[in-house]
Amino acid sequence: MSDMYDNFQKYFEIVEANTNELLEIVYRLRYQVFCVEHDFLDASLYPDKLEKDNYDNHSSHVLLRFRSSGDFIGSVRLILFDPLQPEKLFPVELYTQLDPTLCNIKALPRQHIAEISRSVVVKQFDRRRGERRESRAEVTDESIAERNRRASDRRSTPHLSLMLMAAVMRMSIKHNIRGSRLGELIISDELP
Repeated sequence: MSDMYDNFQKYFEIVEANTNELLEIVYRLRYQVFCVEHDFLDASLYPDKLEKDNYDNHSSHVLLRFRSSGDFIGSVRLILFDPLQPEKLFPVELYTQLDPTLCNIKALPRQHIAEISRSVVVKQFDRRRGERRESRAEVTDESIAERNRRASDRRSTPHLSLMLMAAVMRMSIKHNIRGSRLGELIISDELP
């Protein structure tokens, strides 16, 4: 196994969000990142503080848990074909223009394609050591202790997004998403 994977296993755990309780955590994390931390979506549209949409019911979701605290710190979803609405378009079809010579999504078997979306990591974990400089006013004994703690644990795995993409691969295998042709697994940021 690689050192990156070993370090990941030491500090983090991928958890399939397969219960209502875990799905609520997914939606709360997305609200936290998209509405609060990045102000990307209008928080007033989510009075329950759960960021969800009409793709979540036919998606597979995973969470990323920080082992030492037990806190969930990231998530990603894989939007699957909706058998109840076979004509329903994927967000990438609605919000982007695809070059059919590169990827003719309409020619692909829809039950074997999926779209990766809503990949989030909470602000506290989205930077590696040294990516954010503190001003002199911000340097305190507490900030030094926090910096030392970060250096000794979670920062040993520098790319949490890669770990979420590994989880996407697991979900793809589980749901028979085939990757033999370009475009069968679509990555997008479908927020309008």
